[in-house]
Parts: sequence; structure tokens; C-alpha cells
Amino acid sequence: GAAGAPVVRRGATTSVEAHDFYLKGLYFYNKFTEPDLRRSLDYFGRAIAKDSSYAAAWAQSALAWTDLADDWVAPREAYPKARAAALHALALDSASAEAHAAYGIELLWFERDLPAAGREMRRAIALEPSSAPAHFAYSAYLAVVGQRDSSVAVTRRAQRLDPLAPMLPARNAFELASLGRADEAAAEARKALELDDHFGLAHVALGDAYFAQEKYADALREYRAAE
Repeated sequence: GAAGAPVVRRGATTSVEAHDFYLKGLYFYNKFTEPDLRRSLDYFGRAIAKDSSYAAAWAQSALAWTDLADDWVAPREAYPKARAAALHALALDSASAEAHAAYGIELLWFERDLPAAGREMRRAIALEPSSAPAHFAYSAYLAVVGQRDSSVAVTRRAQRLDPLAPMLPARNAFELASLGRADEAAAEARKALELDDHFGLAHVALGDAYFAQEKYADALREYRAAE
């Protein structure tokens, strides 16, 4: 552009309404329950309706579909939608870390192409080292390929980048419990519950940690709280 003009990435939007819908989508996305993820998709869709070239909204839609997959939406339905949204975002803005991360998740869990998934996730982090979703995606890849201590470290990095997202400490709690580090797992689950005391996955994670500590009554209480 002209000298002194601000640099605008192709993935940004000049629509105030689109950006407002996008921010509302992010708010619900970070709550990480099925109803909230679906609400986030609705808001990202509204943002796209206002500005179809808004790459960030496409990328976040892709991430939301990957998060709905498996637990709440059949993989064969969710992952192709995630892939299509991620690739559309990348066509608009090839430097979108979130789009690379979402595409990497689809490659990891649906296409089972581990080398390609790893490349996409490392590309995401290289493009935007401050992206919590990029680190969160890479932590899942590291766990799948057996680098589980590294997975915990990368999730911790994501937590520092986005300290208000309860899913990040909850995810680490599950990983730590599976590694036999129950005390650390319980501490991470409690961090998640401090952020959102109704977050079901955090109650399950804390239940798993208590179970590993042989605190069975406490574990049962947490499992019931998750229902």
C-alpha cells in the first residue's frame, strides 16, 4: 500500500457488523460445550454472511467443526465441513494459523495422515507463535505420536497464551492423569473449574485424577457433577 498506510491482511474485515458477530462467536467457542460450539458456528456464519471474504471467521468455523466432531457430531459429517471451511480460509488468507491448525486436526483425526497433520500444525505455530488454537492442535498431534510429555508442555504454552479457556487445563488434566501424574492432573482440572465451575469435561478430568489417587467418593462426586 501507500507509504504509512496500515497493512491489512486479506483475512481481515472492514465490516463492523461482521467483526462483532465474530467476537460473539469467539465468546461462545471458548465455552466448549456442544450448545455453545453450535452457537459459535451460528455467529461465525453470520459474520461470513456479512463479509464472505472474512478468513478468520471461516477458520474459526473450521475449528468449531473439529471440536464438535466425534463427541457430538458424526466424524463423516463434521470433518468434511471443517476441511472445507479451513481450505476456504486458506484460499483467502494463506497465513491464517487457525486455518492451518483446523486443517491439521482434520488430517490427524479423520484422514489419519500424521506427517501432513504435523506439517500443518508446525506451519500454524510458525506463522503465529501467539496462537493458542495452533498450540492446542499441535499438543493433540504430539500425544498421538507418543510424545506425551511434549504434548503437556505445548498445552501449557497454549494456556499461557489463552488463560481464560477452560478446555486447555482440562485437556492437560486428562493427559497428566493418563501419565500417572494424578496430583498435577487434579491441579489442572481445578484450574479449569475456577474458570467455569459448570464445565463438564473438567469435572470428568478431576474425577479421573481422584480415581487415580484412589479417592473414589470424590471421584464419584465429580462424575455426577459432570452429568
